[in-house]
Parts: sequence; structure tokens; C-alpha cells
Amino acid sequence: MSDITTSAFVRQDLVPERLAPIKTTGFVGFLRTRLFNSPTNILITVVSVLLLWFTLVPAIKFLLVDAVWRGGDRNVCLAESAGHTVGACWPFVEAKFTQFIYGFYPEPERWRVNLTFLLGALLLLPLLILPAAWRRHRWFRRELDRHHARRV
Repeated sequence: MSDITTSAFVRQDLVPERLAPIKTTGFVGFLRTRLFNSPTNILITVVSVLLLWFTLVPAIKFLLVDAVWRGGDRNVCLAESAGHTVGACWPFVEAKFTQFIYGFYPEPERWRVNLTFLLGALLLLPLLILPAAWRRHRWFRRELDRHHARRV
């Protein structure tokens, strides 16, 4: 009446416990699976961290920690008058900011540079929303192709 055969083997004792799986989720999982999963990736990660350390730390020290923030002339940015190592001279940047942006453009013609900046920002805007727009565009093209295929 029954085509089911009885099992030839039924385990009588428990399976020994195994170690917990390596964590693959969260921040630690990201580090293990993406940055430290092979000797090559370990080397690249260590070199990248060292490169960032040797570039970002001095840059932050120069731009923020050792910087001169206030002053009226260039003498406040000299190491002799400050009494310590001087980093960025922000009073100079503030005084020359328009020259950094416009160069030696005559003041009545600066609207052209402003217009160029504005057009650049407006033309970059579609690039920021392009992935979603491109998906919609592809969907529209597929629907249009289906419509034309049905008509033929």
C-alpha cells in the first residue's frame, strides 16, 4: 500500500557543534568581505590608509590648525611675526578671492564669468538626476518599440 521505504540510517547521536560563521554583515562584515578578503586587498587597503594619513593629516594641519585666520596685511602671515610655523594665510585668500575667481577680467565684464558658472551648474544638474531619467527613457523607448512592432 505504501511505496515509501524506511530509511536505512537514522542518526542516534548529535552532530558536534561547529564554530560560529564569520560575520559578513554590518561594518565588520564590510571590512572583511571588501577590504581584507585577500592578501592583495589587504596590501592595497594598508597602502591607501597610509597614503591618506600622510596627505590628509598635513593638509588639515596646514589649512586649519596652523592657519592664520585674521589680519590686515601680509605681515601677520610671516612666521617671524606669528612666532610659530604658519600654515594657510586666510586674510590673503579673502583679499584676493575675486582675483582667484575672475583673474584680471575687467569689472564691467565679470557678468560673463558669472554666466559661465551659472550655465555650468545648470548643465551639471541633469547629470545628477540622469540615472533615474535614463531608466525612464529606456522604459519609454522599449514601450515605443513594442508599439511599433505591434503596428507592423
